[in-house]
Amino acid sequence: MTHGPYAGLHVLVLQPEPDEHEKFPFLDLPAEIRNMIYSLVLERPGYHIRLSGKHSGTIQTFWYNPKGRYIPRDQIYSTSLMRVNKQISVESTPYLFSRHTFEFTDSTMMQRFLEYLGPERTKSLVSVVVNQQYAISIRQAYDLLSVATSLTKLEITTSYWYPYGAHILLEWPSVLLPVFHSLCSAGRSRDEVFDMITIKGAVRGSCPEHGTFRIDLDKDCKNEIKAYENFRKKLRDDIDQEIDKAEAKKEAIKRGSPVKTRAGRKTKAVDYSGMED
Repeated sequence: MTHGPYAGLHVLVLQPEPDEHEKFPFLDLPAEIRNMIYSLVLERPGYHIRLSGKHSGTIQTFWYNPKGRYIPRDQIYSTSLMRVNKQISVESTPYLFSRHTFEFTDSTMMQRFLEYLGPERTKSLVSVVVNQQYAISIRQAYDLLSVATSLTKLEITTSYWYPYGAHILLEWPSVLLPVFHSLCSAGRSRDEVFDMITIKGAVRGSCPEHGTFRIDLDKDCKNEIKAYENFRKKLRDDIDQEIDKAEAKKEAIKRGSPVKTRAGRKTKAVDYSGMED
């Protein structure tokens, strides 16, 4: 031993040969020791996990280090420990889902993965990147993501396609509203939620000096920066307006005030939550 109270002493480690049918009592270990094992097996700080495979029906994972270099499977520890039983799955989930960035090829892949994951494990997601948006899945995908109340980063690329490639503009306020509602209800401020969202490729146009606007914001192009700032300001105003409408409607229901239905008719809003059968 070179450190600690036993420095200078030698250690003899005996590893008895286990019986053929003997099982290691992993769950009998103290929680602190189990957490250390989860961390050693599952954590790769700064790593991205890219998910694809929506067409094959099998979710495929690819690991990338902080520099963006692909890591071969034989150099990544297996996550099979998480599938041993329900208790281990629950205990180990945060060490995988809250320590890495999950990158989805598109909104359909995110929808399918979050449906597979379920709301309890989705809550542990902290950093999410979505590279492409599809009309057939985008609203459901971000609605499923809204339960991720630990989220601190959401990076989106705005190429938005209907089937067969018809390009249209995206109504981001309505798409992101469930995420805003959920995170604000969990105690986040609107500023905090808005600041964690990056939308790449949000502005389209060109600059006489720098050419066509790119997906990645050109920090040297004042025209692109101004266009992006204007986009962000309008997006924030639209989201604030939608949240204010929803909160006003909720307050009206609490007071029992008349509110408009979807058909435009006024009706008496009644709160039945306190009534008994």
